[in-house]
Amino acid sequence: MIHAIYYPKRGNWYRFSALVRFDPETRSSDSTVLFQVHQNRTPECRCYPVIMIYMMADGTLEAETSSYSETSYRRRKLAGWTRQDFEKGWVEVALDVSTVEGVQTARVFLGGKLVYAEPSLVYEAGATRPQVGLYRPGPRKGKNPTDRVFIKDMRAAEFR
Repeated sequence: MIHAIYYPKRGNWYRFSALVRFDPETRSSDSTVLFQVHQNRTPECRCYPVIMIYMMADGTLEAETSSYSETSYRRRKLAGWTRQDFEKGWVEVALDVSTVEGVQTARVFLGGKLVYAEPSLVYEAGATRPQVGLYRPGPRKGKNPTDRVFIKDMRAAEFR
């Protein structure tokens, strides 16, 4: 997992992006996180990520946001995208997040197209930073398969 620097919370928006490709000779465990923007835990905040993108064992993708409260999460499939798209070539993954405290909209773009826009809870004490790579496979069902992901051109842009 590649951890980037912490980005200041000034009531601004960030777009975190990278080109991602999966090795077609490997496969993913269920609920493997491949890209997230975290509000890392500080002494003041045990914060949930603003948004997470999962690769599922069946090859589908899902996104999840923490919405409305610390215990309410919104997760759904990213229709029209599968692991095979990431095995054929590089796919740009971009996440737009706000640093304004409260419920904001987090967005996911795949291949330049908006595929997810849902509310997400932004914590006052959270420290925003992107993480990309293979992270935290889901429930273990026997031995986890071997998986390999390639990442390049990771970027961060502040806007609005």
